[in-house]
Amino acid sequence: FHLLVARQPVTASGELPLGKEFWDGLGNRKLSVDWKQASGRLRIPPAELAAFGEWLPKTIMPQGELMANLALQPGGALHGEARLGGARTRPLADLGPVRDIQARLAFHGRTVSIEQSSADIGGQAVQADGTMQLPPELWPKSGLPATTLYLRGNRVPLARRPEVILRADLDLVVTNAPGQPPTIAGEVRLRDSFYLSDLRDLMPGKVASPRQRPPYFSIDTEPLADWRLNLRVRGREFMTLRSTFFRGAVSTTLKLEGTLKDPIALGDVNINSGTVRFPFAS
Repeated sequence: FHLLVARQPVTASGELPLGKEFWDGLGNRKLSVDWKQASGRLRIPPAELAAFGEWLPKTIMPQGELMANLALQPGGALHGEARLGGARTRPLADLGPVRDIQARLAFHGRTVSIEQSSADIGGQAVQADGTMQLPPELWPKSGLPATTLYLRGNRVPLARRPEVILRADLDLVVTNAPGQPPTIAGEVRLRDSFYLSDLRDLMPGKVASPRQRPPYFSIDTEPLADWRLNLRVRGREFMTLRSTFFRGAVSTTLKLEGTLKDPIALGDVNINSGTVRFPFAS
């Protein structure tokens, strides 16, 4: 079987034993087919993601390549691999776009291993690996399959604006139950950061919103908006404050909860040391 999907070639072959029950039912105008006995193979040569732009999630830019070589065995077991290369997301709040997404998915029955996966965030590499468990119907009717994904990176810039640079070492795990939004858990170790504006800009305004109170970010792009947070955030003198009248170092220990759209930060932020500058003294 050969077809073009958005002008990208796809080839497939397969076999379905019919059995005696099929022929007996055919005489009674009843079709009886055991689809679990089917076998086949699907091949997608390197295809441009741009061709599938209208079907991609809104967070994904239509660029990069996708290829797949999968075999279906009787009983619904999948074997083979799929590869994604050169993909990127649209800008995500102050994080910016995630570039050069590379991933290899190895299929072993109903287990999918996420291997050789990485991405670029602000010039720093983030490595990923994990597993995905496919249901008997090979894909859940809603949401993602049960997934465990580990993310690790050093000096990753979480915020990049003229007045603030926020870097962190990441040790995260993303998990979900079938049909439920994923949860991002683990530890964020803040480091090597700068704040170059008036300290009063950090104070929340009279109208409360995720972008006007700590931790001052909100990702409302679907489907990421509903992802839940369960993070430990810490940093010893991780940030240098520099304003017209004050210079100092900041430490913090926080618990970050809520969702990516409505995050909640609970904990302490301390100025360990600093210098207040007056016109003729400090």
